[in-house]
Amino acid sequence: DNVAILPRTKLTVLEHFTNCNDDTSALADDIIDALVTMNYDNVIDLQYHMDYGDPDPMNMNNHYPPSTRSFNYGIPKVPYTVFEGGSCLDHRYDYSDLTKGIMEEQLRLLSLESPAFDIDLSVEWLADGLEASASLTCLTDGFDEYLQLYLVVFETEVRAYTGLNGDSRFRNVVLDMLPTPA
Repeated sequence: DNVAILPRTKLTVLEHFTNCNDDTSALADDIIDALVTMNYDNVIDLQYHMDYGDPDPMNMNNHYPPSTRSFNYGIPKVPYTVFEGGSCLDHRYDYSDLTKGIMEEQLRLLSLESPAFDIDLSVEWLADGLEASASLTCLTDGFDEYLQLYLVVFETEVRAYTGLNGDSRFRNVVLDMLPTPA
């Protein structure tokens, strides 16, 4: 009696911490790339290049967002992936086991949830920056929890580097977060 067939509208946020010089990260990056490709309508992936291990040139160019986000989450190593802010243990993946199937199932479940908010974002790209405005609409009767909104600036594809692990194509590399990554 309580069945409805509706289009999915929720996008799951996936934050992936990696290093282009780490072999395990290269394997995890392939898992994330395949997962996102198969679920492109259901997920937004953000990738942070960390200074764990050998220096990562993308981190050297911009270390503040990755280091701040990893500190906030308590990321102990790379590779590491967090869904939806990592508030639940089953939303955190350290690649110590067969993560891919578990991540796919969790992503499917998260994308079936009804979103609590609708976000309308408009961006005006300027010669030396950008101006952005966001309008949030609560889609539920009420929302009593603390809420933070971050606008993330990321580069959709970076091919300027080749990591020691052989990786030369990097997706959705986080450049900045507004107002701050903290």
